[in-house]
Amino acid sequence: MAIVFGSVFLTLLLLFTLPHKGFMVMVASISLIELKDLFRQYLVPVSDFIAVRGILMILSMKISSLAFDKGHDFALTDAVPAFAFLFNPSTIVFGPFHTYGDFLKSMNRGTSREELSNAVLSVSLLAVALCFLMYSSCLSIIVPEGSILADYFLAQSFRSSHFFVCLLSQALSMLSGMRISVCSPFKVEFPRSLVVVVTAWNMPMHRFLHVYLKFLSLGSAGSIFASFVVSSLLHGFNFQITAVLLSLGFVSYFENSKSLQSLKSP
Repeated sequence: MAIVFGSVFLTLLLLFTLPHKGFMVMVASISLIELKDLFRQYLVPVSDFIAVRGILMILSMKISSLAFDKGHDFALTDAVPAFAFLFNPSTIVFGPFHTYGDFLKSMNRGTSREELSNAVLSVSLLAVALCFLMYSSCLSIIVPEGSILADYFLAQSFRSSHFFVCLLSQALSMLSGMRISVCSPFKVEFPRSLVVVVTAWNMPMHRFLHVYLKFLSLGSAGSIFASFVVSSLLHGFNFQITAVLLSLGFVSYFENSKSLQSLKSP
């Protein structure tokens, strides 16, 4: 955790010194993730690093968004609320990503009816999340090994565990006063296109990439590939994840190009 706190403090210091603060802080925070991943065998055991990699990803996204949103007028008096935003206990472990503005709005106390509504929705989301957890952990055990359905349930187990984490994070963030949609299991399981899957898989991640990578101005193809490259880098130095994300980028680009051509054709 000392490494995590040191990394956050270092990148916050960059807000006072660097030009183009948003882009530079994003590069610095992603570089720190890659360096930790590259030299993890000298720093911490692999299992420990995998356990905190998600925390590092959320912190990097928060720091980058803070640099884009507040880099031009960040003052020393903003340091305490900035650290409270970065280490928000409701989102530091499971996420989801949220902006500094979302955090400030959550500090405003709502009416009793709104608070009760948030509590009821949070409990409902937790119940659905537990259903996904049981599905991902228990149902695949029932299917015999070598069965034609084994691979299907293995893939479903991976997706269901992702839905569990997303809905759990959404419930916890809702208890803290933030209503953030994290994922849509229905759209992922029954998509109209691959773009819908990519968007509905992790909505806060899509929001981060869509809002803050627009400054790169690389055009349609460039922005799509840049989004998937940044997403793979945020997940750490992992060949499997990078290969999957880049392949999704290629397929999404060609699917989007084909859709545009069909719309233009008479």
